[in-house]
Amino acid sequence: MANYPFTALVLLSTLVVSFLAWRNERWLDALMLDTRAVLKQKQNYRLLTSGWIHADGMHLFFNVFSLWSFGSALESVYGPLAVAGPHLAGIVGGGLLALFLHRNEPYRALGASGGVCGVIFASVMLLPGGSVMIFPVPVPIPANVYAFLFLIVTYVGMRRGGDGIGHDAHFGGAIIGILVAALLYPAAAVDQAFMLIAILALASGLLYLSVRAKKSVRPF
Repeated sequence: MANYPFTALVLLSTLVVSFLAWRNERWLDALMLDTRAVLKQKQNYRLLTSGWIHADGMHLFFNVFSLWSFGSALESVYGPLAVAGPHLAGIVGGGLLALFLHRNEPYRALGASGGVCGVIFASVMLLPGGSVMIFPVPVPIPANVYAFLFLIVTYVGMRRGGDGIGHDAHFGGAIIGILVAALLYPAAAVDQAFMLIAILALASGLLYLSVRAKKSVRPF
């Protein structure tokens, strides 16, 4: 773990906080993202703390496994900042997008998915030539191809809704993650300029369509 101390620290703290929150429902409620608590009661800390709690063991496992897989590889090459920046900004950025899209309705969310997606998209740019395995696809998918497919699939999930998955946080976290990585490592951003511009262009178009299609909901 000496080569990836930040990733190890985040994983350990996420495991501890998630397990403790499962044993204390009041703590779980106090840490998760809640539109009314943030907008009405100004509990902005929830935008960050929601990334350290999870709904169940499977939810926790997938996020921890994904963060470990991508975060350790990224940190071993670029250092802690390459993971810390996209991860923390991804959690907050994903929460902000969810907050914006659901600002007129009761909405609650939890999980590190926004931060994990931020780290994955940072890896796509900073570690070019990689691949991603997705169950049940039997072959690895080139990371840059995965990035575009991910945005499209996530957009579809945002439009459909009702599946209990925080697609908004995934989408927002991914875009914020790659933007933070580009700001932290401009030379890498220049090297991957075409892919970066293409990803941001696709994300902008899908986000516009999502906001435009969002049904009006009476303010709570």
